[in-house]
Amino acid sequence: LAQVRPFFPIFLPTRFVMPQATVSLICGHVKIFINDAKLSQEFLSLLLIAPTTSPAAAVCETAIAAQNLIADKLQMHCPSLCDAMYLAKNTLKPGTTKNLVNINAAHSAHRHETSVSAAELLLTIETELLEHSFTENSFTELAALVSQKPYA
Repeated sequence: LAQVRPFFPIFLPTRFVMPQATVSLICGHVKIFINDAKLSQEFLSLLLIAPTTSPAAAVCETAIAAQNLIADKLQMHCPSLCDAMYLAKNTLKPGTTKNLVNINAAHSAHRHETSVSAAELLLTIETELLEHSFTENSFTELAALVSQKPYA
């Protein structure tokens, strides 16, 4: 999907006046101003198509929703998911707490990750893989490890 660039207003001379938009469509952070009312139905149908959610966005949405849910149920302000988990530690089951810890870690990593640090990590991984000499035996050993079930 193409990334939508933020809208930066264009400052026009005061003697040049733009005509008022006939229709204004607003969906979340997207605003579309249409002068031709005949086109409004087509743009509206485009806005109502459900966007695909990336895994990173799903993690962020889940973390925020969990934080808000705990804060609402406890009737307390929780400035972060970590704080919310601390307040609910005696209420939630261990499996649920473990899932929240994982979501919080992923959300925290996502918040602090930049394109530069991600590129550096990928370059490091690629370099380390190239430095390691893979042989046919190493692939056989790896396949044997993968086929083992640690929980059996």
